Amino acid sequence: MTGQAYYTIIDSNDYTTEGEEWDWNKILKVLNEKLLPEYKAVVGAYCPKIENFLSAYDNPPIYISASDAKDYSGLKSGQLFMLEKLDDLENCVTVIYTNDPDIIRDQQLDSNYPSDDDDAQAYWEEDWGPV
Repeated sequence: MTGQAYYTIIDSNDYTTEGEEWDWNKILKVLNEKLLPEYKAVVGAYCPKIENFLSAYDNPPIYISASDAKDYSGLKSGQLFMLEKLDDLENCVTVIYTNDPDIIRDQQLDSNYPSDDDDAQAYWEEDWGPV
């Protein structure tokens, strides 16, 4: 894997109010208001162990702060967002990788179940979808 990954990580509690439902699109918009015109947040996911994310790349991902108020660089877990560096798009890695054995195991287990694309092998419950 060549290229360079850029990321930011936040604590979701600082971006939502009590009782408010998490909204990826809203958070991406808020982050991009801060990051643009140099970077753009393009994809996000919850990252339970940041060290497993960081160690999954040939070139260590570069942390970009998206907050003037707080330094999130020391978080061990949180909402992780991959960024595009807008003046170097062709070299940006925006895929989220991990070396987390639990996540890898879960992904392998998920791949053993039929997907919606495997209609001939999927079992459908009337009005409920795949089971």
